[in-house]
Amino acid sequence: MVYYLLIAIVFLIFLTSLIVFYAYKTLPKKYFFLIIFILIATSLMTLKITEKNVIVGSIPSALKVDEVLYNNEESWGFGPGGNEAGIRVFQLTPSVVSEIKAKGISFFQNMAVDRSQRRMTRSFTEWNVTPVKSTRYWKRSKETEILDIYDYVCAYGFCIDIDSEMVELANQMVNESGNFYSFGRIGLIIVSPSKKTVVYLYNG
Repeated sequence: MVYYLLIAIVFLIFLTSLIVFYAYKTLPKKYFFLIIFILIATSLMTLKITEKNVIVGSIPSALKVDEVLYNNEESWGFGPGGNEAGIRVFQLTPSVVSEIKAKGISFFQNMAVDRSQRRMTRSFTEWNVTPVKSTRYWKRSKETEILDIYDYVCAYGFCIDIDSEMVELANQMVNESGNFYSFGRIGLIIVSPSKKTVVYLYNG
């Protein structure tokens, strides 16, 4: 997500600089400062919209998520040598919840792939029912015998502090039955129709 925001910021700075230079040379000062205010407000709004679109864009469009309930992520470095860790939580719409409850796993197995989305998002194609199976790199706790999302998000030694309520919610969704999940190219998506919630976890 950081890369997309950086591109947007650089573009906005470049465009703003051109407009400011032109306005400073040609307009009276009162109009100049009005334009500066409008440009700043518009830039901030554009960045917020871009950020939300990138966050929502991590989930297959067939799930129709729009409301972001929680987002916490951090990056260390850039490019191939960089690392990321994060959790995103979304609200499911009533219509999608009803459809998932009616169709079960077949909803996900027949879910259309949106070619306009990023390749990373399109990689969530193999869906299963919960509880999530342990993997070579994500094993159940010896004490509690459940999978802990912290062990997944922080698998590479780079970690974030997650709200305790979100940790409890995500751990329930991972370990209880009745939900659906998929490992993609980067990250894990868990969908809970009973909780009307989608959780996206990633590390890398």
